[in-house]
Amino acid sequence: MAAARGALSQARDEASGGDEYLEVPSPDLSISNTHSFRNHSVIGHYSQVRNGDVVMDKREACRCKTVPDGGLTSLRWDLNIGFKEFEWRNRDNTTADGIKPVLKWILHKMRNPGEDELKQYPRPNAAEVTFVVKRAVMTRILTAPYPTRESTGGWRLRVCRFQNTIYLCNDKTFGPWRNLTPAQKAKIYRRYGFERHLTSHIQPVDPSSYKHSEAAGYVTVVLTQLVTEQSEESKGTKPSASKARLFVLAAEVDGELDGQESPPRNYVELKTCDHKHQLRSKKYSRWFLADKLLRAWAQCYTVGIPRIEFGFHDDQGILTSISTLKTHDLPDMCRDVWSEAKCLNFADDFTKWLERYIQETNPLREMYEVTFEPEFSRMRLCRVEINDLRPSILTQDFVDGMKQ
Repeated sequence: MAAARGALSQARDEASGGDEYLEVPSPDLSISNTHSFRNHSVIGHYSQVRNGDVVMDKREACRCKTVPDGGLTSLRWDLNIGFKEFEWRNRDNTTADGIKPVLKWILHKMRNPGEDELKQYPRPNAAEVTFVVKRAVMTRILTAPYPTRESTGGWRLRVCRFQNTIYLCNDKTFGPWRNLTPAQKAKIYRRYGFERHLTSHIQPVDPSSYKHSEAAGYVTVVLTQLVTEQSEESKGTKPSASKARLFVLAAEVDGELDGQESPPRNYVELKTCDHKHQLRSKKYSRWFLADKLLRAWAQCYTVGIPRIEFGFHDDQGILTSISTLKTHDLPDMCRDVWSEAKCLNFADDFTKWLERYIQETNPLREMYEVTFEPEFSRMRLCRVEINDLRPSILTQDFVDGMKQ
């Protein structure tokens, strides 16, 4: 049972200088659910603009057109429109996808606590550990028990602990992040083309000066908890504080729906896929269920996004149909290929493992690296010194600001 759940491994590899390992469970389906993400509260937002700056407003937020619950068919939208003018992010900057924008938002929130009516940021040095992470990292952790296109070859995270808060970000020097071919760019752009058809900026923009850019986006910051579900015997009693872990999750929002719902319930996720994976009405290929929907569920569930619009296009990038999927329906749709419980239980094991082995260090001199080694079905944790090749997760300004 412990092996099936990916229990914490205490074995050390003496030859590697004391690295710690965590077993990644095999992708079976026979497991009961014992954990969930709950109590999603939006505690802030910010916009990333073309030049990389972070501004504390909603200038990049978009309104999404309403798609009927049954979806749309017989469409002929060209998703390639705007491709030639599209501004791509600088992929030579390997720290661009780190958590520095989140750090800027945290400092702003701490220095301006009464600026809005939203919940406050968790206080430093609280008794419980808080995890600060972007959604992309949580997606990788949740989907690690199952082989996906993104996990092939493994991945690496940078981690540090500061004031009893654990910060995680992707290591962009590890994996095929750069040197996209024109064909790859054209395929990636179709999602942005889909967004252009379905969304419009909430705040007016000047079309003569505005440029569609990969670097720009609206980011929501959500406070949520990873909770251990109570057994039948313990139901009715108050759960202990140790059974929940706090997460500050930053996630880019594709669009918001008008209506009565408040964030994150009014957020919409937009995705695209080749139409060959849409076999017939409400039926999809096994790859679509096992890969595309697994990652879509992980991205939306952790943040509390309830609705996903999937645009299906042909080989030329012409949109043919839109399917509306509800996040809470995906685990049941995909029950024959992946288990929600397996993903959540592993996320619980993974965060417990980090809590146990990640120590407080000088975050500007030392940090940790977590490497997913799928060929060995394990995570490897090692402590490293910060240098030009391994830049610090945290900035001097952030460290100084949080100490005040």
